[in-house]
Amino acid sequence: MLESQKYILLLFLFFLASFGVKPQQNQIFIGDIDYESPDYILMFADHLHQTGDYKRATIEYQRYLSTTGPIGLKNCGFKLADSNRKSGGLENSLVIYKNLQQINTRASEYWWIAQSEIGRTYFLFGDYTRSISAFNKITSTSSKLRTEREIWLGINRLFLGQWDLAHTHFSFTDITLKPSDKTISYYQSLVQEGRRLPVKNPFLAGTLSFFFPGLGRIYLGRPGDFFNTLTTVTAAALLSYNGFQHQQERSIKGWSFALIGSVFYLSNIYGSWLGAKIHNRQINENFWGKIVVPLPDD
Repeated sequence: MLESQKYILLLFLFFLASFGVKPQQNQIFIGDIDYESPDYILMFADHLHQTGDYKRATIEYQRYLSTTGPIGLKNCGFKLADSNRKSGGLENSLVIYKNLQQINTRASEYWWIAQSEIGRTYFLFGDYTRSISAFNKITSTSSKLRTEREIWLGINRLFLGQWDLAHTHFSFTDITLKPSDKTISYYQSLVQEGRRLPVKNPFLAGTLSFFFPGLGRIYLGRPGDFFNTLTTVTAAALLSYNGFQHQQERSIKGWSFALIGSVFYLSNIYGSWLGAKIHNRQINENFWGKIVVPLPDD
């Protein structure tokens, strides 16, 4: 009986030896991974960037650069700048894009891509003038970059209210790789809508209220404020006149209401000017909200 048990045991061990999993040369075990190696740090940073964890990706990319030096910037520079930009570090992203230009020549497409990203970053800053300046420097022969340049220049002009210039950019004259007709039609329609925005002239609003209290409020479409302003200024003027009529220049009542009336009168002028500014800002913000811009990575 004992011999038969040994025989069965030997057969079982032979079975395990024949079909068991043996380690292969190219298998990597968790204990063999060097978590501090530059390659692993870069791989982990790329994973964080891909999953949208931009703050942690920024930290890991910087850790990668600390182990590789400036030479590593070619491997992760654009993703590091993008991670900074998407996590609110716009100034840092600008520095990185400019560093990328320093390690590439103008003969390299990467130099021009960095220039385009600089223009986009200035746009996100709200600095449309500098964004335009950055995009105007793009003279690359790349059809894609030239088309993107015209789109971004046109968008910046829309935000500045420069409708004629925006129309020129969105015409895509001398551009080989033009966007679809639908895209061109969309941006041209924004130009036409921008020209029809019901904005008000702040100087005119203030001038109208200067000559007739509250008239600027009617210009702004606020007749209720017109009657309130006119009533207040008129009442102060009448009370001041009444005081001076009885006690002449020694009238405290006259001087008091003259001062009050003057304050309301000047406030009426400034209020009309400021009201036009606020009105225009609201109109523009509503319009800007309709603009679909090709944000980074779109």
